[in-house]
Amino acid sequence: MKRSRLSVLSVVVASGLALSIAPSALAQHGHGDQPGHKDDGHSHGQVAKAGSFADAAQRIAADVKAMDAALAGGSIAGVSDKANAVATLAKTLGALALAKDSGVPREKVKDINLASKELAEAADNLHNIADAGDLAKSKAAFTPVKAAAAKVAAVAPAMADGHGHAHGHETAAPTHSVTVAADGGKAIEAGKAVPMVFTLRDAIGTPVKDLDTVHEKVLHLLAVSKDLSWFAHEHPMRRADGMFNQPMNFPAGGEYTLYFDFTPKGSPQQVVPAKVTATGAPKAAVPLTVDADKPKTIDGFTVALDTGGAIKAGGAAHLVFTVTKDGKPVTTLRPYLGAMGHLVIISQDGTQFVHAHPHEPHQVGEHGDGHGAGAGGGHGDHAGGGHGTDAKKDDHAGGAGHGGAAPKAADASQGMGGPKVDFEAHFKEPGTYRAWGQFNVGTAAKEQILTVPFTFTVEKGPVSVAPVNKVCPMTGDVVNAFHTRDFKGQTVGFCDGDCALRWDGLKEEERMAKLVAAIAGSTPKTPHGAQPGAGHSGSDPAGGHDDMPAGVDADEERALYLTPGGIYTEADIKANGSVTASEKFKGKMAKHDMKPKAGDKICPITMTKANPKFTWIIGGKAYEFCCPPCIDEFVLLAKTSPKEVLDPSEYVKK
Repeated sequence: MKRSRLSVLSVVVASGLALSIAPSALAQHGHGDQPGHKDDGHSHGQVAKAGSFADAAQRIAADVKAMDAALAGGSIAGVSDKANAVATLAKTLGALALAKDSGVPREKVKDINLASKELAEAADNLHNIADAGDLAKSKAAFTPVKAAAAKVAAVAPAMADGHGHAHGHETAAPTHSVTVAADGGKAIEAGKAVPMVFTLRDAIGTPVKDLDTVHEKVLHLLAVSKDLSWFAHEHPMRRADGMFNQPMNFPAGGEYTLYFDFTPKGSPQQVVPAKVTATGAPKAAVPLTVDADKPKTIDGFTVALDTGGAIKAGGAAHLVFTVTKDGKPVTTLRPYLGAMGHLVIISQDGTQFVHAHPHEPHQVGEHGDGHGAGAGGGHGDHAGGGHGTDAKKDDHAGGAGHGGAAPKAADASQGMGGPKVDFEAHFKEPGTYRAWGQFNVGTAAKEQILTVPFTFTVEKGPVSVAPVNKVCPMTGDVVNAFHTRDFKGQTVGFCDGDCALRWDGLKEEERMAKLVAAIAGSTPKTPHGAQPGAGHSGSDPAGGHDDMPAGVDADEERALYLTPGGIYTEADIKANGSVTASEKFKGKMAKHDMKPKAGDKICPITMTKANPKFTWIIGGKAYEFCCPPCIDEFVLLAKTSPKEVLDPSEYVKK
C-alpha cells in the first residue's frame, strides 16, 4: 500500500508552515467530474475539472457571485448551469484539499469537507429548482447556497479570493517558460525605453492566456541587474493576442534577470527567470556592502531594519522594518496590492530568490511567510518601478502607472498600519543577500511606494542544508529537499510534509532505525502516487475518476485495523475477519458513481454511491463504502473522533 494520507499527528512546524494535521481528515476523494450528466430529463454541459483547490474555490466563488447578480436582477438565465457547476466542484474540494501543494492546512480539511458537502447539496437543490424556471423558488434556494459558499470561503479565504499562492509553502520549480524579445526584433538598448514583448508558454510550448489574478494583477515582473544595484518591478499589459507588453529602460549595458510571476488557471504558481542583455556602455559593478544596520532615509521617511541578530540558513528569520518621519513613528502605512508590505530578496549569485509578506494582525488581504527557493522559485508580489543603489520612491496619482494602468489607490476603509512591519523569511543557503522592502506611505487619494534596499549576510546554519538521505525514511519515495528535519546534527529529507509530520511523532530509536535504512537505500520505490495492484479501475462509466488518496503503509495499516480504539472494538475486528481492508478486498475493483439517487446508500467519506461489497463493521454496525481507502479513513475516525460517526441510516442520499 502507499504511504498514508491519514492524519495521525497535530504539529505546528516552527518555520511557520501551515502543516498542522487534524485528528481526522475526511476526504471527498477526487473521483472526478460529472461530464454532461443527464438527470430528471435534462442535460448539462461538462464541468471542467479543477486543477487545484484554489482553482475550484475561485470558480465556485465566481459562479456564486454571478448567480447572486442574476437573481437579484430578476433573471434566472444561466443559474441552473452555474448551480450544477458549483455542486460538481464542491464535491471535489475535499480531495483537492488533500493533494500535495494544495496550500490548505491539514487541520482545515475536515472543515472543508463538511462545508463543501453542505454546499454541494444546496447547489444540487438550486440546480433542480432553477431548471424548472421558477424565479421565486430559485431565489429562496439560492440563500443556503450563498451561506454554504461563505462557509467554504471562511475555511480557506486566501484560496477563495485568489491569494492563496505560495504563502507559507515552498514554490515548486517552474514548469512554464517565458519568451522575451524587444518589440519588432529591435536591439535592447540601455538608456532607452525599449518596448518589450513577453509570451508565457506551458510545458509543451503552447502560449498561456488564461491566468489567475493574484494581488490584483495577472502578471508581476521583477527585474534586477547582475550586481543587484538596480531593481525594477512592473505589471505588463496584456495584448489582444494574449502576449504582454512592457517598456523597459535598463540603465546601462550588461546582463539583467527578469523574474515573471504568474499563475495559470488550474496550475501552480510560476516564477520564471529569464536573462536579457542590454547593449550600450556598461557600468562598473557595484560591490554589495552589508548595511542592514544602517537606517535609510527616503523623501523624509526613515526606514530601519532589525534582523534580530545573525540570520542563519535553514531557520526562520524575522525581519522587522520600522518606518518613521521626523523622528515620529508612521502609523498610516496603507496596503498596496493586497498587503501592508512586500519584501523581495535575491542572493548575490542570483541562485536564491525569497519573497515574504507581513504576518502582523493589521496586514490586509492575507497572512504569509516567505520561503526560499532556487532561481525561479519563491513568490513575487511587488510594487514600484526602477531603482538604483540608493533607496527611491514612486509616486502614483491618477494617470498611468507601471504597466500603463492607473494603480488602484488604497481604500482608507481597508485600514492602516505601522510603524513596524514584520516579515518572516527562510533561507536555504548561506551567503550575501540583497533585499528590497516596499511600503505605501501615501494617502487614500495618492499612493507613494517607498522601495528600500538593504544588504545582509546569511550565515551557515547549525546543520547541513542538503539532506543526508536520497529516499524518504517513511515511504522510500524520492526526497523533496523542501521538506526536512534536523536530527542529531543532520538534515533528514522527506517526500512531503505529511511524512515529516509522521516522523515528528516517532521515538528517537525509531527515527534512527528509519534514517539508517533510508541512507542505505539509494533506489526510490514506486513513484509517489502510484499504487500497483490497488484494485481501482482505470475508468468509470458513471464519470468518476480514481484519483484516490493513498492507503497506509503495511505496518501502520495493521495497527489501524487490528487494534481497538474509540467505538472500534475487538468484536468489530473479529467480525471483519481480523484482516485489513486491503487484505479482505484484494483484487476487487472500485467503481465510483458520482450520481447517487435519492434513497441510495452513500459512502460516509466521499458521498458517492456506496458499494455493498465494500462493507465494514464498526461499532457493531455495518457501513458501506465506495472503496478500501475510504474504510481506512472511517476506521481512523471511529477510533479518534467517535462522536462524529453517525448511524449507517444517516448515510443515505436524501
